[in-house]
Amino acid sequence: MQAAVVLMSRAPIPGKTKTRLESHLKKEECAELHKAFLKDINAKFLNSNFAHK
Repeated sequence: MQAAVVLMSRAPIPGKTKTRLESHLKKEECAELHKAFLKDINAKFLNSNFAHK
């Protein structure tokens, strides 16, 4: 049996994601932060033992 990982997330669209941070960041910055989080999660997964089985 093979294992799978599914990552579900909102699309990083300005004004639609990380809206609670908008009091500190611009909408575009919130979307960029969300993109960075997704890239970090992807990199962690690809470098994990799970990804290499």
